[in-house]
Amino acid sequence: GMLPKVDASIQALNDVLTKAVVAGKKPKESILTHWSENLAENNGRIAIDLSVYQNAGATIVQQLAIGLTLFNEYLGSVETTAINQIKGCTIQVAVGSVYFLEVAKLRALKALFPIDAKEYGLEDLPIYIQAQSTLINKSIQDEHNNMLRQTTEQMAAIIGGADAIIAEGYNLTSNDTNNAQRWSRNISYLLRSESYFDQVDDPGKVSYFIEHLTSLLKVNSWESFLKFEEAGGFISIVNQGILEEAISQSAHQLKTAFEEQKMVLVGVNKYQKTTTEDSKQKV
Repeated sequence: GMLPKVDASIQALNDVLTKAVVAGKKPKESILTHWSENLAENNGRIAIDLSVYQNAGATIVQQLAIGLTLFNEYLGSVETTAINQIKGCTIQVAVGSVYFLEVAKLRALKALFPIDAKEYGLEDLPIYIQAQSTLINKSIQDEHNNMLRQTTEQMAAIIGGADAIIAEGYNLTSNDTNNAQRWSRNISYLLRSESYFDQVDDPGKVSYFIEHLTSLLKVNSWESFLKFEEAGGFISIVNQGILEEAISQSAHQLKTAFEEQKMVLVGVNKYQKTTTEDSKQKV
């Protein structure tokens, strides 16, 4: 069936380079060396957490390029004689509400990563994608709006080819976490039982528009990836400040678009939910 499992098949991530970035540290070659010498501890799997960069404001092209640069850094750290110890790659992505682009993002991931793996003699390396909803577009005031947004994000993840979905609660502030998590999980069950998403293997395959978007993302992100590699790879672009500057610029543009309402998010920067007191005053 098409529909990925929910929660049960989620894999733990040990993306040591991204962990260093999140901790505010400059990643060192020694981190990579230690990782490559202990591949068995990670069951021979490379782990890449792209959700961090999406939630920081990276564009989709940037996310794909960062993913490839990380992947290449991990692959390059393994001795040629030990390369066959790599059994697969798990990528965690955050899916936003730009529906068709998010579908294309996942499809591009599945297409691009094997190309890089082949350069290291790894044919048909399993690429496992686990998807979660982004945090960057969620409303603090309007939690039910978040649930609607999560529905389209999970749809995009499934059509894009995600292998698993991380169903997180849609509420950012209230204490009703049990219901929120249960309802978020139920989105996937409804998509399967009432929308029959498990009856089609690849619903995006016959869409010229999705294929065209995927192609554009592949070309542009590969170009960005090569620029990152020319600058020395992932560790180098972090330590030189290249990565931070690139994401800061795109995050600033995103923030400005929200503030000026060039990009509308219902319940966040337009048509915000009013409180009962506000409603009484208007009456």
